[in-house]
Amino acid sequence: MSWQRFLDRPTLEWFPWIGGRSLRRGHVGWQIEGALPEEHGWCQFRLERSGAKFVTRIESTDMLVEDVWAPILASHAQKVGLKSRDKGYLVGDRLVSSSHTAYNPFRFERLTEETERVHLIEPGLDRFEHVEVARAFPNGPWIYHQRAMPIGPEADVLRVFLDGGGADDVACIKGVVPGLSMAFRMEVYQREQAEKRRIELARQRAEEEAKRAAMARGSSGICARVDSTHSGAITSGGRSGSGK
Repeated sequence: MSWQRFLDRPTLEWFPWIGGRSLRRGHVGWQIEGALPEEHGWCQFRLERSGAKFVTRIESTDMLVEDVWAPILASHAQKVGLKSRDKGYLVGDRLVSSSHTAYNPFRFERLTEETERVHLIEPGLDRFEHVEVARAFPNGPWIYHQRAMPIGPEADVLRVFLDGGGADDVACIKGVVPGLSMAFRMEVYQREQAEKRRIELARQRAEEEAKRAAMARGSSGICARVDSTHSGAITSGGRSGSGK
């Protein structure tokens, strides 16, 4: 792709904007002048010699697949060794590549270190849905591209997860690639940790309620004793007065 046209005359271009005042595509960059978009997303900018100016933002990226990603990925393909796209499974906003190497014992911390965040993810994706991501420039962040063709066992893996299956329960499912297995383990680990936090919070609430109840009972007992003593003193005083 030639960028000479950006120097010759202003032009409108789409970019995945995730914050900041810099835009990049391939090895070319621009500084954003004026107002920034209110939200992250696919935004259109007017590119001039002096910089870029925000124009508009869209919700759907369907229209951009051919108009934007095709030339971007084509320019990346000309650079040997540059990984401009990948496929895998999202756990939250992190991508576990389909080709990720499986290892035992499973360590959540290690896997989070070896995965990357994905930006501008399509809303409504199911767990273990095979997706494709891409970079808008060399070594840039992963940007969600589109849903990818399923490898095959994704629906079975999701069923096991929803049935409460454990970390090793997908081993018997045919066709599970290492990346899908790792994504399943991450989801199971996060579910187990969430359950532990729920149990701990419930325990803490029960302890606090028991303490408050004990304090309330103690206060009631003190008040009852004070009332009894006060009543006795009044009775004694009354008897002394009547005897005079």
